[in-house]
Amino acid sequence: MHEAAQAVGLDLPRCWGLAEDAANASDLRFPALVKPIIGHRLSVRLGCKLFVAHDRDDLRRATARLAEAGTPGQVFDFVPGPDSELHGYAVYVDAKGEPSAGVTIRKIRQGPPLFGVARVAEVVADPGGLREATVELLRRMGHRGFASAEFKRDPRDGRYRFIEVNGRSVIYNGLLRKTGLDLAAVAWSEAMEGLPTRVEPRLWPGTWIHLHADVLYAALWRRRHPLSAREFLAPYRREKVFAVCSASDPAPFLAQWWGTARDGFAALVRGDQGVLVDRTRPENPAAAGPATAVVAAEPSPLPVAAGLSETTARNFSP
Repeated sequence: MHEAAQAVGLDLPRCWGLAEDAANASDLRFPALVKPIIGHRLSVRLGCKLFVAHDRDDLRRATARLAEAGTPGQVFDFVPGPDSELHGYAVYVDAKGEPSAGVTIRKIRQGPPLFGVARVAEVVADPGGLREATVELLRRMGHRGFASAEFKRDPRDGRYRFIEVNGRSVIYNGLLRKTGLDLAAVAWSEAMEGLPTRVEPRLWPGTWIHLHADVLYAALWRRRHPLSAREFLAPYRREKVFAVCSASDPAPFLAQWWGTARDGFAALVRGDQGVLVDRTRPENPAAAGPATAVVAAEPSPLPVAAGLSETTARNFSP
């Protein structure tokens, strides 16, 4: 992916190469991100997606943890700024390689903060060039189907750095549907009718909220990433769509909280601090017990029910 992004000229965080070699680079800047080349191995074995190295000792520890997980890693510049600087461009590419109209999403908050998945998001106008960058990258990779590319605005120069592209459905499908971009329906029409549904997305003024994740992380991470009451409530004062919470079908939402209570109690019994632990710090212990399996299925230390409810029960019905 990194090579393809370089080939099409995207703005990228600087890469210092393999982790074991980067430790000797005289111009290495900290903090730096240490990312596995085989991502799922780190998630399954250690319960995190990457490590943050704050100095060379951290980098050496992170390299050792990657070896423990059975994957090499690369070192990248850390793009500063809050989660609200993260933008994603969602699009569908048909069997002929033609992209649909797409939608730009801005994350407002993530769970966990900085290196998690969206827990509050909104639709915004393309700030300039994200569609072109995403489409050109997907063409270079020969991708077909769903895709969502993520960029982060770098406050040091105002440029949008490419972070990653995911060739799958996204957690905020309910928000995309509010704009008129129903990715599941587009894929269904192409598979069953041979022609994808033509879409004309529009801006939608509301917010998408993963209520369970938003409340959980706002409470448990309040010391490291504090939110004022005004900041927390601002997205709730707008028109909104919830990821899982529904008055007409409350069972999935209740199952989320039951799973959280059950897993939290089990973590206390084991002496594992669960979601309170910053797994991106290489000196911290790996996730233990059921939490590891959860991270493998969904890149967030929340119950699997959250992902299943969003993508299966609600968003894959054409």
